[in-house]
Amino acid sequence: MSIDKLGFKNAAKSLSLYHRITSSKLALDEAKHDENVLEKLYVDLLPDNGILNEVLEEHSLFLVGRKGTGKSTIISRAQLEIK
Repeated sequence: MSIDKLGFKNAAKSLSLYHRITSSKLALDEAKHDENVLEKLYVDLLPDNGILNEVLEEHSLFLVGRKGTGKSTIISRAQLEIK
């Protein structure tokens, strides 16, 4: 089996650019809003929040997709659910 060295290097670089999403980035001013925007706007592509539920399972999972497809949004929504 051949290892894609360039692909691995690009994946490692992508992970090094990761910025943890903190509760302050997710929370809204409670005086103005009673619910979190992420919770209101998150739409799962699978029935019954299938993607979110899969991310919340206790096993490793890779989210793969082009820029702007919602990978970070799924992670943010999962963090909100865990919180």
